[in-house]
Amino acid sequence: MDDTAEPVVGHSNQEGRPAPGPETAEMTEKERIVFSCTRNAAYHEDMEAFYARWHRFFMFIVVAVGTASIGASLVKETTHWATAGTAIAVLAGLVDLLWNVDGMARLHSTLRRRCFDLLARMEADEEIKGIKAEYVRIIADEPPAMYAVNALAFNAAVDALGRPPDQKYKMTECQTFWRHWFRYQPTDFPEVGNTT
Repeated sequence: MDDTAEPVVGHSNQEGRPAPGPETAEMTEKERIVFSCTRNAAYHEDMEAFYARWHRFFMFIVVAVGTASIGASLVKETTHWATAGTAIAVLAGLVDLLWNVDGMARLHSTLRRRCFDLLARMEADEEIKGIKAEYVRIIADEPPAMYAVNALAFNAAVDALGRPPDQKYKMTECQTFWRHWFRYQPTDFPEVGNTT
């Protein structure tokens, strides 16, 4: 990407950086930044919710099954239930710890708030050049992009900002369902306006 490129919107390329979307030619510089920040905030909101749900699930397993296994260990005839319950609780805690589920939820929460901060700064008529620089810093702090989540966030930004619906990306139900589990590729999502 060259140094003269406009603010980033749309899909992420192979390096995880968002690339220009179909609407850039007909948007002002400020509108492009608003679109990018709106899309990015929607992306991080989706990822934050995903990780937060799994963190709560794993912690529920740790507490509920751990408590049950303590109760089972107090009854001497059910030691196999206590052992199994302890193993399940430990495994759930390890998965949560090793996958850093809570940390990923917090990271996406922070990135989402930073995007909304940029939107607030634009509403206060701050200089665009500084806002663009901060947006690039946000991109640098992001983990590798999940392209299906990005396409869904792009579609949400199209809706939120009243852009033409033919600029959305077409997604299958399968891609939407597995968006947090499989990375996909940016080319897996054609624009609605380009499908027959």
